[in-house]
Amino acid sequence: MSESTPELNYIFDVEFNINLPLVKGKLAFHNNDNRFLFMSNDSDVSLSGFVDSIDEDGMVSFRIGDDCLIMIESTVGHVSLNVWLRLNLNKVDFEIYPA
Repeated sequence: MSESTPELNYIFDVEFNINLPLVKGKLAFHNNDNRFLFMSNDSDVSLSGFVDSIDEDGMVSFRIGDDCLIMIESTVGHVSLNVWLRLNLNKVDFEIYPA
């Protein structure tokens, strides 16, 4: 397997960018399942994870797996610390590419 060409059923590193700020009620919703989840269909992606930390400027450390943490821009006060959230993204609102 080439490092630059991901293949089905292999583990590989990716960069994941969300191009929208995290706003509760628009992109982010409370998730009572308390588990990590990544689902995709033809037009949408749903991520479930945990808010690990929030910087002074509103950057959220969002854990989407035991070993996977992403940083998402947020409007200060829209997201609480130590809560599980579900993010509903349209595929035009994010990018995934090999690291």
